[in-house]
Amino acid sequence: MRFYLKDESLTNKEELKKIPKVIDVAKGGGQYQIVIGQEVTNVYDEIIKQIGTDHEKPPEEDKTKKVPFFQKVQRDFSRFLSVLTESIAPLVGILGGAGMFKGVLAILLQFHIMEKSSGLYITLNTIPKGVFYFLPVLLGYTSAKRLHSNPVILAVVGAILVYFSTVAAYLPFPAIMTNYVSSIFPIIFAAWVAKHLERVLKKFIPRILQTIFLPIIEIIILLLLVIIIAGPIILIASYKLSDGVNTIYSWNPGIIGLLIDGLYQFLITMGLHWIIIPIVVNDLATNGHSYLNALLSITMVAQGGAVLALALRTHDKKSRQNTFKASASAFCGITESALYGYILKHQRIFILSNIGSAIGGLICGLLHVNNYALTGSLVGILSFVNPQAGFDTNFLNAIIAHLSTLLITFVLVYIWGIKKNSND
Repeated sequence: MRFYLKDESLTNKEELKKIPKVIDVAKGGGQYQIVIGQEVTNVYDEIIKQIGTDHEKPPEEDKTKKVPFFQKVQRDFSRFLSVLTESIAPLVGILGGAGMFKGVLAILLQFHIMEKSSGLYITLNTIPKGVFYFLPVLLGYTSAKRLHSNPVILAVVGAILVYFSTVAAYLPFPAIMTNYVSSIFPIIFAAWVAKHLERVLKKFIPRILQTIFLPIIEIIILLLLVIIIAGPIILIASYKLSDGVNTIYSWNPGIIGLLIDGLYQFLITMGLHWIIIPIVVNDLATNGHSYLNALLSITMVAQGGAVLALALRTHDKKSRQNTFKASASAFCGITESALYGYILKHQRIFILSNIGSAIGGLICGLLHVNNYALTGSLVGILSFVNPQAGFDTNFLNAIIAHLSTLLITFVLVYIWGIKKNSND
């Protein structure tokens, strides 16, 4: 649960930790984070019932207060990352599920259970295709909610951008500058502009005419701004970002895997890991696959393996039950309970889990494991099925990399993670 607090000095970290089911309290990315685990959605819903939706947005900053330049840059960068990640976060589940469903369909084709020309396959294939094809519509809605602009208007803008991509073939422009299908950043930019544009339009359009004229005028201005000016620049930058990630990876996949997976938990402690998620989503939307997400999947398994070893070394029945739950959550792709609840609290386990993760990243890189959906860990193993070929060497290599990571990290933590005189 992430809070934007007006005054963090009023908080009592130790009292918060005493609340049942609160695993840990941390600060990062300009937010005050209370780690709860699997019950976080229910807790959030209950808090919103009590305080109302007016408190969902970050507090307004005091513009009279002088802020040092570097602190201001850090704060603005944190807000930028927050907008990106919180716009994408509501869609992670459906994007991951759609990606894995593509893998399932590929398996069905591979074993001739279904024919590519059959009506059933064509119908089912519209599910993952449709989710990614109309991604700007979904992101228009979620990013507008995050930025407190009009979600319906931005969803319409996203739909028009997708439609524009189908007719842009008749225009004398390169496809790289007009293809908004599956795009991410242009619609988020439009949502940010809309936040300010709507305020201006309300000042000039009489209130009695706003219901009819404000939405269409806002849509026209946003579309012209995106299609003519900002959109082509952002699209080119998106492709360059994806190409850059692949170029860095191809330099030496093994070393890159070792570095990323060995340092990823350190990035989490500094709140810098949020920048990775938009890069992965852009990679998947642009190329249909992501080597980077395959590496992130390895870190989840390493964390799960570390906490699983801790669970088997723990004598207290209640603590063992909780560590088993944290381990299972990590294997399901939710690592907060494992990381904040146990790994970061034990220096040895933190170091050893990073070593295990680094070795796993090295193996993953050397095997050139690729990922095809926004999911990972053991529960997301089908996201490593090639949608074009079904089961192939990539899937086998993914299993090898994940099981090796699990075994290596488990052994490291089980043998050296707990002090011999520990009574835990």
